[in-house]
Amino acid sequence: MRGEALLDRIAARFKAGERLYLDVREWGELEERDADGGVTKPATPLRISYTPVTLENRSTAYQAGGGDPFLMHARLVALKACDEKGERLFDLGDAVDLLKKADPDVISRIAQQMTGRLTVELAEKN
Repeated sequence: MRGEALLDRIAARFKAGERLYLDVREWGELEERDADGGVTKPATPLRISYTPVTLENRSTAYQAGGGDPFLMHARLVALKACDEKGERLFDLGDAVDLLKKADPDVISRIAQQMTGRLTVELAEKN
């Protein structure tokens, strides 16, 4: 099998439009307590949704990151992270702010989860 039929079969199995989710506790709402120390509202993680990362997404992040793996992770998060409704959380230009202001371990963990390259060590942290 060659050509268009094969490409159609490959594309059908990729599920590019599928929405995936991950929770980021570090970016969520903190728990609230009353004057007696009782929890009035539990902590809730930020739920990020994203569609599967394509080679085109990786290429965009790589090129924009100039080969710097940390900037590449920040660009990928800025490019792919959406809220639960599918609205983007960041502009691509926000990657520089993420690089400067966010915990690098959190950014790297999110990027690795998005690309499906999550290590056991990172999974245990989450």
